[in-house]
Amino acid sequence: ANIAEGYSGNKGRGYINSLTIARKETTETDYWLLLSYELGFIDRGKYKKLEEGYSEVRAILSSMIARLESSFPS
Repeated sequence: ANIAEGYSGNKGRGYINSLTIARKETTETDYWLLLSYELGFIDRGKYKKLEEGYSEVRAILSSMIARLESSFPS
């Protein structure tokens, strides 16, 4: 949702900010997944599969942010 919101109106630094917020949200979700695993709500296999997905999304967002930041002078 953060990505869609940022892209809809802010193509420059605002979009980068929205991507950064989205990346932070993946970290928060990853924490909730870990907690769910540690409390026994999900098994290890499910946790690992979901965690790998969130790690991939986080890496994609980091790459997008880096590319966009390099195109805007500080």
